[in-house]
Amino acid sequence: MSKLDKEEILRHYRIANFEDETKMLELIAHKKGLVDQVAELVGKKKVKKMVPNVQDAARRLIRDFLNNRLRFYSKC
Repeated sequence: MSKLDKEEILRHYRIANFEDETKMLELIAHKKGLVDQVAELVGKKKVKKMVPNVQDAARRLIRDFLNNRLRFYSKC
């Protein structure tokens, strides 16, 4: 993450501004449809909830980085 510019991530994935890496991965997961449906009980009612799959979003970010879809910099 230290080699990537925050603006590059915002531009490439077209996500909102984020404060930390976890929030970034959640935004990428929602944007790319990488969510899991989880059912939980609220009282006697069963409620379905969409939870972002952060691991798949991290894999996608790494894959995009390795395939040169994201610009990066390095110190010479």
